[in-house]
Amino acid sequence: MGFSKLSRLAVLMAATLLVSSAADVAADEPMVSIDAKNVSLLDLTLRMSDLTGENFVLLDSDLENETLTIYAPNPVPLSAAREIFISALRLSGYGVVEEGAYWKIDKEP
Repeated sequence: MGFSKLSRLAVLMAATLLVSSAADVAADEPMVSIDAKNVSLLDLTLRMSDLTGENFVLLDSDLENETLTIYAPNPVPLSAAREIFISALRLSGYGVVEEGAYWKIDKEP
């Protein structure tokens, strides 16, 4: 049973609110904006790689043109940005696996 779009949006918004409240704890940590509406998966992945310094690999070239929305109107701590991105990918039906120094992104079978 999959999540409906509304359910996924609600979960992402709740996760963003929780992470936003963690900003008080991480006062010295840089805050970043990850709000994205219908952004290509390629562009969003490149942005997240630039922000976090981590490596992401799209395993299927068809993924480059798919879009993703992350509703995060407030900046979030840099350490939380990757977790929000990965959660958004998984909730949208993508598989995300950490393998060594890379995060591999593919369609769920």
